[in-house]
Amino acid sequence: MTASRTCRACGAALPQNVMWCLRCYEPVRLLTPREPQLPSVHLIQPEEQLATSRWQRGATSFGPAGRLSITAVVLLLAPWSINPLAIVVVWPAYLFVATLVLRDTWKRDFVETTSAPSHTAAPGARPPEPRRTPIPRATVVAWAILGCAVLGVLVASELASDTGRVLIDMAAIIAGLVVFLRWTFRGGG
Repeated sequence: MTASRTCRACGAALPQNVMWCLRCYEPVRLLTPREPQLPSVHLIQPEEQLATSRWQRGATSFGPAGRLSITAVVLLLAPWSINPLAIVVVWPAYLFVATLVLRDTWKRDFVETTSAPSHTAAPGARPPEPRRTPIPRATVVAWAILGCAVLGVLVASELASDTGRVLIDMAAIIAGLVVFLRWTFRGGG
């Protein structure tokens, strides 16, 4: 809709092609504003209350055995040295990575709850078994390579001298941090 041809400030008549009022110099709006529309209404559907747990296995988390074993591995990978270099470099890096890993390991996850079946089954019939999806081969290979790399770092760290051990541990922590951050930001977790 085009603007009215009267000034909104002083009410003077405006010629056809002017950009401001010739009497009070008020800018002319090319389009008149619309009347306020009704506010939009968003209906909120009641959502199911999904159960969460730290101890039950969820779709994206381990059960208690997996969580406890991850915690044990994180604690076993703690640096054993208390020399100044380890306190300044290795321990902060380890604590940062350990905090991230343990926080994600022990976060609450949605778990399936058993609900009453919507239809009645025959008296002697068993409910159907849930279908398990196999783990992709690429995931198994990636975990095997990662496990071999961790084992190799542990062996190399034990066979090296004190200085070599610190360097190997620092390199392993930095590599682990890079892998963890890349996995996190790619949507793997």
